[in-house]
Amino acid sequence: MKQTLFIAICIAALSAANACRPGRTAGSSSFAATERTDANLSRLAGKRWMPVALYGQPVVRETEAFLTFDTDSSRISGNSGCNIFRGAYRSAADGALQFSHLISTRKMCLGENIEERFSAALSATVRYVLRNDSLVFFDNDGAEICLFDEEPNR
Repeated sequence: MKQTLFIAICIAALSAANACRPGRTAGSSSFAATERTDANLSRLAGKRWMPVALYGQPVVRETEAFLTFDTDSSRISGNSGCNIFRGAYRSAADGALQFSHLISTRKMCLGENIEERFSAALSATVRYVLRNDSLVFFDNDGAEICLFDEEPNR
């Protein structure tokens, strides 16, 4: 009897903790079953997105930074200016976008680079829009934090 009660309490506690995650409200469906049906999401795949501005500051075009989306596996990869990275993402038809499980190499980066700002922008992203051939990320306050252009054909 005590073991059954203990298991029931654990299940209830885990359910309550999951329902109270930051950024989620009761009945929130930002990442519901529609997350793979976003029509704009297919426009992100198979392209290299080059950062043009981070937090309102222009990005030097000589940088190696880029971002790619694999919509089949909901994974991202790219270069943050010096190091390569990979991770996962979730998106919804309403434009919600969240990156997770981001991992990166740890090379020593010399000179001017956008490494920290680029990584911070990915972590802060909660929404995106496509404007013509540009991709824009927004933070929780609605501020534009990253502007990308599609890389021209190589």
